[in-house]
Amino acid sequence: MSEATDLPTLWRNQPPEPALPIPTMRERAGALHSDAKRLAISGYVWAAFFLATFGWNALHARNAMECAGALVCMFGAIFLAVTWRRFGTKEMPHTLPVLQFLKTYREELQRQQHMLKTAILPSTLPLVLGITLATAGHLAARHALHAASLAVLACFLALILAFGWIMNRLHCQQLQFRIDEVETALRDAASSIGSLP
Repeated sequence: MSEATDLPTLWRNQPPEPALPIPTMRERAGALHSDAKRLAISGYVWAAFFLATFGWNALHARNAMECAGALVCMFGAIFLAVTWRRFGTKEMPHTLPVLQFLKTYREELQRQQHMLKTAILPSTLPLVLGITLATAGHLAARHALHAASLAVLACFLALILAFGWIMNRLHCQQLQFRIDEVETALRDAASSIGSLP
């Protein structure tokens, strides 16, 4: 058997990574709480920025399309803040027993990961729709719409969505690494407790 065919077998048979110390896991749980809190606060900051920006745009709109786009963006800003508020998490008590702490930490990591997969991009869609309408109305109020102008707008919005999707995937992968660490620590803790007389 060649060396190339042996590599997958060697990879599968390698010993598992050692579990991280519980104090390190507790520190990471505290960091998760801080990260989730910052993410929720950033949702409020972006919502306030969009409300102020598009509120001003709605008051100075040149036509109905531009005004409608600004109003949709204002609704999208509120929707964004409400959605990202769900990322906030209570600080995890460090006095929990080891197994209970690890299970609680794993559940919170999985909740955060589920939120990222199901809520982040949908929470920005009303803003994307509103920006599209407002920009198209803005262009129409100043000169006739051209295919080139709409193509530039479409590319700009596609870049925004692509950047959000990439950052979202990277964050999900980081959370998956943490979930795997907790699973390893849970197996190690459970086996240690099971081996006690």
